[in-house]
Amino acid sequence: MRTIATATLTVGSVFAHDLVDPRNENGVIARVVLRAGEPVGAELIAELAASGVTTLGLNRPDTSGGESGTSSEERATDRRMRELDRDRSRARAVLRSAADGVIAHRTKRWRMLSRRVKIEQHEGDLSVMPAPIAELDASAMAIERRDRVSLVRRLLLRLGDGLAVGSGAPIALVEELTHDAIARPDQVASAALGTHASEDGDEPALGALADQAYSAAALCVLSASRMGWSSLDVRSAGLTGLLADVGMMLLPHDVRHATRELTDVEVNTLHRHPAYSAALLELIKASRAEDALPECVQLAVFQHHERADGSGYPHRERGAGIHDLALLAGVVDTFLALASPRAHRPALSTHAALREIARLASAGVLSADHARGLVRAVGVYPPGTRVRLTTGHVAEVVGLAPASAPDRPVVRVVAGRGEREPGEPINLSWWSKREIAVDAVAA
Repeated sequence: MRTIATATLTVGSVFAHDLVDPRNENGVIARVVLRAGEPVGAELIAELAASGVTTLGLNRPDTSGGESGTSSEERATDRRMRELDRDRSRARAVLRSAADGVIAHRTKRWRMLSRRVKIEQHEGDLSVMPAPIAELDASAMAIERRDRVSLVRRLLLRLGDGLAVGSGAPIALVEELTHDAIARPDQVASAALGTHASEDGDEPALGALADQAYSAAALCVLSASRMGWSSLDVRSAGLTGLLADVGMMLLPHDVRHATRELTDVEVNTLHRHPAYSAALLELIKASRAEDALPECVQLAVFQHHERADGSGYPHRERGAGIHDLALLAGVVDTFLALASPRAHRPALSTHAALREIARLASAGVLSADHARGLVRAVGVYPPGTRVRLTTGHVAEVVGLAPASAPDRPVVRVVAGRGEREPGEPINLSWWSKREIAVDAVAA
């Protein structure tokens, strides 16, 4: 069996044969780690590194022609792969050309939709939601997130290929997030905020695109819940965050994978992706009327890059003409973009990204109400932020602040002297600010 070093794997690369773990158990190959034709994802590379796998096998027959020989079966497989790539390119070209017609047709119906979401409970009132449940340990959280992102990745890939998908999978995922956002909000926020460090600047490659879609869905659900939206509107918010950038799958490879600043022409191409996303949602089918994707989600996906001050795209709509779902998705999308590395700048810390969100909201670029919803969801000091307390201790934020006091999170002491011991958790909302408070973000 021919082998390749895992160190040579790159996100997005595709192989004509299955990649297998060559380590044997009782003489049997343990498992196939990647099927032929599927792109390598960032999560696979991380999994292989964590499990100590340094070499993978190419599951293809040996040939009599030596290491450099190529069998007829291999040549046929390579031809099929090239044909698959050509078919995929043609299908995506057809989808791109059809997008304007879909949008023109839907716009007539969108004009009749209300742009506002009704508040059915007091902001931050979660009494109607499920009671808290036992939190997962770090390992279980990582597995849960990996499995969910893998599901999102398959969903994006299928839609990007122009293939129909059932509405059940995305709705079920968002409903799980909706429950988890109330039952264990700290862990949902931590998972959503902690994924960007591993993206290696290759966003929006497929793996990172799926990762960001999952984070956007989780943060939209958390924010909408804190804003007092109904359970149906919370679900719609999660679906908007999850599907807003699926149209990136139709962009040219050079634009999607650029590691430099885009040219003006490429920026204009990038600005087409909201229309592509909305058009691809036509491929999500429901077997029952109650499982159909809400029309407001499709509108919000199309509008998620519009901005409250009219500076967005594609139609430079202003606040009153933009759906609440789109305004929230726009805030979350901007936050995640700030917290992710780009070709021209490093990623901001989550706290610094929130400060920039607050500045943009104050300037009228982003909706102030929806920006406050995000702050209430993750706190002024999001999980993972290191802070210096007024007692002189350094602590790490490990739990969300209450909606009524977003600057009073749960922290765990990391260093310092005095009455507080390292490792001791402190719920700042239980203490007065005179007794203990966050003084500043630690360097």
